[in-house]
Amino acid sequence: MLPGSGCDRPYAVTSLSDTAFAATDIGKGVQQTDSCKQTLDAAAVITCRVGDTSNPATTVALVGDSHMGQWVEALDAYGKSHSIEYVTYIKTLCAGTGAVGVTSPNGLAPSISSCTAWGRSALREVARDPAISSVVFTDFTETYLMTSSTPGSRMITSSDFISAWKPLIAAGKKVVALRDTPNADSVNVPQCVAIHRSQYDPCVTQKADALLSSAKDPLVVAARRLPGVSLADTTSVFCGPTTCHSVIGGLVVLFDDTHMTATFSRTMSDVVGSALSAAAE
Repeated sequence: MLPGSGCDRPYAVTSLSDTAFAATDIGKGVQQTDSCKQTLDAAAVITCRVGDTSNPATTVALVGDSHMGQWVEALDAYGKSHSIEYVTYIKTLCAGTGAVGVTSPNGLAPSISSCTAWGRSALREVARDPAISSVVFTDFTETYLMTSSTPGSRMITSSDFISAWKPLIAAGKKVVALRDTPNADSVNVPQCVAIHRSQYDPCVTQKADALLSSAKDPLVVAARRLPGVSLADTTSVFCGPTTCHSVIGGLVVLFDDTHMTATFSRTMSDVVGSALSAAAE
């Protein structure tokens, strides 16, 4: 997918396309029981430090849900080779804005209130940490735009992100919004590729279904509205003009329908690391 790669069949199924392995290839920051990710209903802030944790030149905070977590493997490798330490603030199904009432479709009252409390605590910790120079936000934005039957719940808005980011900017932090990765529109990717592995470029998803448009993505809208915030976007690696791919470079991209495999994440190390570093300048 990268310019100049010289690969004429980038979406071919190869001997690397091990779908059974891909289905269980879940990295740090995404696992159901994960020391780097707070659970659905708990509110205490837990952190992990990855990358260069011994003598970093720069420290960067990573805030969001498991869609932030899926980048931990990639950034761990990038940080080690670029003197960057990343501190994770990750919680299941929580965007980390500290907004009241924001939830996913199945969010119940305990998870909604814990998300608010956790987000506010995490943002305070980040703002007060003088070592942190920049803060990256990303999340499964689409899921917070779906309605829930829980009383008092609501969809996320661009104003929620802006309200979270303003105090960080005031504290001297650079804020980077990382656009969410494309999803497979509820298709289990390893299962689909296993069934269609004789095809070239199997199990593609229409780009319009895989990704929120920029105009409808509240994280993207907020980043464009608020001075001091930069937007990073890796979509071009996953998608062409009209479709997003399930096999790239022989690797199965997702272990379910929305999260990268740990292996594919690691191959994205230079792509995402350099994009975030450039955005934080």
